[in-house]
Amino acid sequence: MPKLTRLPLALMAAPVLYATAALADALPPGWSAQPDGALAHGSSGATCPLALSGFNRMTIESKGAPDLGICTYAGDNGREGLIRVRQYVRGAGETPLAIQNDQMLMEPPSGGRQIASAIRSGPGPEKNGSKTQQFVLTIARNGLLIDCIGRWLQSDDSEIGSDFALACLQQQRA
Repeated sequence: MPKLTRLPLALMAAPVLYATAALADALPPGWSAQPDGALAHGSSGATCPLALSGFNRMTIESKGAPDLGICTYAGDNGREGLIRVRQYVRGAGETPLAIQNDQMLMEPPSGGRQIASAIRSGPGPEKNGSKTQQFVLTIARNGLLIDCIGRWLQSDDSEIGSDFALACLQQQRA
């Protein structure tokens, strides 16, 4: 029978520490890895858990300002979710409604009520040549915008992605 040897704890932990360090090097500026595997954006307080409402986190990326980071999640049947942190750019947005929503969140009318979140739903970007629908919930925190986006294939009306966006919104408000 072979003799068992004990490895020093430091050697056994090295792969975990290396993987954590590699992830930290790959994160966009302002993001950090948490002990539970979630990713956190310091300035906005946004979090991207490993899994959310049956969706698994796949990537995080940023193209630079005004985009500060997008966590991409994969669900079943081609559904996807995104948690996006971005800077507010007056007059810029995916649609006229997105621009209006952002402005209401970031520049509420004086004497008016501050809205808690903005909602929009409609066509999303094509995915592998197929049309998608998306449901977007946006909140403002610390001068930044956090989008919770659920997307699904337009051809599959039985699979809507609002469940991801709603779970995301609840996660961001926790």
